[in-house]
Amino acid sequence: MMKDTIRKKLNALQKRKALLMSLSAIVVFITTYALILPAVTLEQDAASRMGGIDLPVSEEPAKAEAPAADDADVQAAQEEAAEEDASEEPAQEDAADQESADRDAADQNSADEDVAVSAEADAEPAEEESAAEEPEQKASGPVCLQADGDGYSVSVMYDAEAGLPENTELTATEILPEDENYDSLRDKALAALRKQDGKSKAGDLKFSRFFDISLSADGKELEPAAPVDVNISYDRALSVEDTDCVRVIHFAENEKSGETEEQVLDPGDVEAEVEKNKMTGTAFETEGFSVFGVVYTVDFQYDGTGLAFTLKGGDSVSFAKLAQVLGIPESYEKNGSGAASGEKASEAGGKQDASGVDTDAVTEEEIEISETTKEFPKKVK
Repeated sequence: MMKDTIRKKLNALQKRKALLMSLSAIVVFITTYALILPAVTLEQDAASRMGGIDLPVSEEPAKAEAPAADDADVQAAQEEAAEEDASEEPAQEDAADQESADRDAADQNSADEDVAVSAEADAEPAEEESAAEEPEQKASGPVCLQADGDGYSVSVMYDAEAGLPENTELTATEILPEDENYDSLRDKALAALRKQDGKSKAGDLKFSRFFDISLSADGKELEPAAPVDVNISYDRALSVEDTDCVRVIHFAENEKSGETEEQVLDPGDVEAEVEKNKMTGTAFETEGFSVFGVVYTVDFQYDGTGLAFTLKGGDSVSFAKLAQVLGIPESYEKNGSGAASGEKASEAGGKQDASGVDTDAVTEEEIEISETTKEFPKKVK
């Protein structure tokens, strides 16, 4: 639309220039004619009286001077030419003014066109910048992302409230026992559980697995704007006796200090998928991502050569069962009343000597104790 307007104005300007050139030619012609007219009509006698004009010498006698009327005609012609020049000067000035005005208008139109082109050129980067600043398309419906690893699978489920873009990607990596930071994570997890639940309920960890989980888009890590659901499933089920002992620890980074803090998730927010004392998965809810630990707590655990014995939180064990696990012969176990059972104790109370010592009591020398059993007190944690 602007180009058409400019084109029309340029055409009009060309027409005006053509008209002005025509007028200028006419003015030049009239001016030239008016200037040479006296010379054309000048008679020889008059020319002889004017200085600077050389006339050929004629043998004929000089003619009589022209009558005064001829001089008057010449003067009148000169005055008329002067008047025409005077009348043409305003016309020339008007034409010059009009030409100047047209030139200014053309310059203004050219400047407006340049401004428009510049504005369009400026608008293009602005549009590109606006497109770059435009937020990515957010996920509008339920989304489930999954990342598989060696012996495990991690899935994250969220909806539009999480505010995550459609191109969000899930990354999950398990931190294995041979990794450098595994022992540190295990110690921190146990310390966090003992701090929250007490050492009596978190004496040790029967198993512990750690996963580094993150969300990202276009190479930039993201955090959800609302809680999301996380599920970790295991190809090989983990043996558990009490789902309440399955705990999840989040190693979250403090935004202010930048240090890692251990956050123990509430047991009510952790769901263990268990079938016949075998846990196949763990589900929980989180508002941020980093390293997560899935552990199983016990009050007591002993690991020796060929011997594994654990107690979950709040449980107890009888001496008879413990002796059986430790390999103490059944004939030397003591019954619930404190007397020995088997060949060494024929009566419930046993016999005592004069000093009050039970002569039928089982002595340390009479019990066959394996080397593993002897090391047991030293290795109990």
